[in-house]
Amino acid sequence: MTEGLAEAFFRGIVQAFVFTLFFIILFLGKKIFLYIKVGLYQLIYKKPYWTKEREENNKLVKERDGLLRGKDKIIKESIERIIEDRSLDTNKNYQEYYKIEKEENEIFKNKIVEIEKKIKEINLPF
Repeated sequence: MTEGLAEAFFRGIVQAFVFTLFFIILFLGKKIFLYIKVGLYQLIYKKPYWTKEREENNKLVKERDGLLRGKDKIIKESIERIIEDRSLDTNKNYQEYYKIEKEENEIFKNKIVEIEKKIKEINLPF
């Protein structure tokens, strides 16, 4: 009988441990896996995971992504403006209208070219 009691006690302890471990992983999963990843990286490559170079690369990536979003926004604005102009100005002199539209398109193209130059200036090492 004592063997059965000891076995049941041991099973209860194991179940409680597994249960708590499950909830720890559930609530702190991302942090735990990040620490494991960082620890393995530092063990394998013998250098720190978070370096100034990595932080600079992250800043460059964020800057590039911001510029890309700005480029998309400019394209979207130009398309919306063209659609608005065409819907409002149906009786306008068409030569004058297309001249203005061409100038606006040139302005938007120049803005996009400037953004693409800035993106190329950001030299990402990967």
